Amino acid sequence: MPSSFDQTESLVVTEEVQDVFKGVTALFAYYVLLNPQVRSRAKYRCGEIDTDPVDFLCDVSIKAKRCLTPVEFALWERLGCTEDSATLLSPEIKAKLRLAWANLVPGYYLLFKSAQKNWDRDQRKLRKAQAEAEQLLTTQDETDYAQTDQEEPNAA
Repeated sequence: MPSSFDQTESLVVTEEVQDVFKGVTALFAYYVLLNPQVRSRAKYRCGEIDTDPVDFLCDVSIKAKRCLTPVEFALWERLGCTEDSATLLSPEIKAKLRLAWANLVPGYYLLFKSAQKNWDRDQRKLRKAQAEAEQLLTTQDETDYAQTDQEEPNAA
């Protein structure tokens, strides 16, 4: 009989594996939309070459092609390029991809961090723009209301 510790550990692993699928799919969709270009010169630091978005896209596609049947791969190519449509994939395809992509996250950690920083920066800009637009609309409404109040006594 398995202990409760074993059950808890398997739940944690399952959640981590699900996060791998979501993270890789989100990063893949992000870089597909950016349409990255092949680097002109590799950067060599600390005994390793820095990863590029093109490297990531190639690795994700190669691992998907190796673990899926041709029909499943064709389906993944159509639905896996955006984060929203990737949810339409069957649970079997998702499970295969989770296992295949489990090793990708550590190797592309810097790309994940860079994409997260860019996304956070874009979200901050969006919130700031929304706040400015809201403030501008509020100021415009107050100005329109003040002009209406000034025009009423003249009309009488």
